[in-house]
Amino acid sequence: MRRMVELALAALVACHGAAVAGPVNVNGCTYSELLSLPGVGPRLAEAILDEHARAGDYRGPGDLGRVPGIGPVLVRRLAALVEFGEVDPVASAPASRAAPEQAEPIDINSASKEQLCLLDGIGPVLAGRIVEHRQKRGAFRAVGELAAVKGVGRRAARLAGRITVGRQARP
Repeated sequence: MRRMVELALAALVACHGAAVAGPVNVNGCTYSELLSLPGVGPRLAEAILDEHARAGDYRGPGDLGRVPGIGPVLVRRLAALVEFGEVDPVASAPASRAAPEQAEPIDINSASKEQLCLLDGIGPVLAGRIVEHRQKRGAFRAVGELAAVKGVGRRAARLAGRITVGRQARP
C-alpha cells in the first residue's frame, strides 16, 4: 500500500509539478489540505467538510461518493491520496469526558471564528459561516436562530446550553 501511495505521489508530481505532502486524512484535514488534492476546488473542499460535519467520519474511498460533486472517477483518483483514520480519539470524545464543563456560554454575537471552533461540531467552515451571517444580517436575537446558518441545523439545539446571544441582542 505504501508503495502505491509513493507511486501515486510521483505521478502527481510528474503531471502537476507539485507534490502533496502525503496522504490527507479526510476525517481531520483542513480546507487548505483538501485544496491541495487534484480535482478538488473550493466548492468541493467545502462540500467534503460539510458532509463530514453532517454525517460523520468517512470510512473508505467509497464514502467520498456521498459528497455532492464527487463521482466514481474522482473517488478512484483520490483513493491513493487520502486516508481515513481517526483524527484524535481524545479530542473526538464527548466534551463531558474530554474536558471539564465550560464555565460560561460562548456569546455567538461576539465570538471570533477561533472561539466558535471550541464548540462541539463547529469547525472552521461553519464558524466562518456564523460570523458571515452575523455580519450580513446583524446579531442573533435567540439561540435558535443559529439553526438558519447553512450547515448548522440540528447542531443549534445540541449547543443550546453552551451558547448565548448576549444581553445586547435581546429585545
